[in-house]
Amino acid sequence: MISIPTFTMGKGAHFDFKEFNPDFERVVEIYNAWGSSETLGCMRPITGGIEQTQEGSLIEALKRNCRFGFIAGGLDDRGIYSDFYESEQVQYSPGLTAIICEKYTRESMLDGLMRRSCYATTGVRIIVGFYVAGLRMGSEISTSTKPGLNVSRHISGYVAGTTKLKQVEIIRNGEVVHTFQPPGYHLDYYYDDQDSLDRVALDGQGKDPFAFYYLRVTQEDGHIAWSSPIWIDFSSQPPVKANKKG
Repeated sequence: MISIPTFTMGKGAHFDFKEFNPDFERVVEIYNAWGSSETLGCMRPITGGIEQTQEGSLIEALKRNCRFGFIAGGLDDRGIYSDFYESEQVQYSPGLTAIICEKYTRESMLDGLMRRSCYATTGVRIIVGFYVAGLRMGSEISTSTKPGLNVSRHISGYVAGTTKLKQVEIIRNGEVVHTFQPPGYHLDYYYDDQDSLDRVALDGQGKDPFAFYYLRVTQEDGHIAWSSPIWIDFSSQPPVKANKKG
């Protein structure tokens, strides 16, 4: 069973993540037709004069070591439901969720969501690949098993847009650490983050310090895609040694 919370940053109605359950709430909605809950000042903000709070943003939840993938949904009150819709609040295009799975079956798609192997768009079919140290989106890894990650984290992937790409940003701990400005519709990229992990890691809230990374893609037409994050835990324990057979 997977619970998929729909979040709002509207002050007084925001979700503070105190009741977040990572075993069941594997993914959250970063975007729907009402706007984005990524962070304050984001593209496609919630409109209609609603006061927003950073406390309800997904960036703040990720910084507090809540771990979830990104999806996008609809909640669009236009079309056949327009007669029931009395507000003048502007709505954007309904969102779209992409799931990376092994087969085109219900079971495989649910498994993809459980692994957080998914990403969100504002409604167009942007193709996104995002890897850190060869691990795909939704993964977690510790320096106890890959100690070299404390020194450098190799980030790579690809993007294929539905129109010309404006920028592709690598986000670390809620901040942009590198921006690509592709000349066309697609991009194969790589970047080595060589800031020491023990220096940039966030408080693990009772667990190991950590860093999270994700990709944000923006097209010239204003459409956006967000990859699910990848988490790197900084462990003070010595690296795990493989057992040697005699």
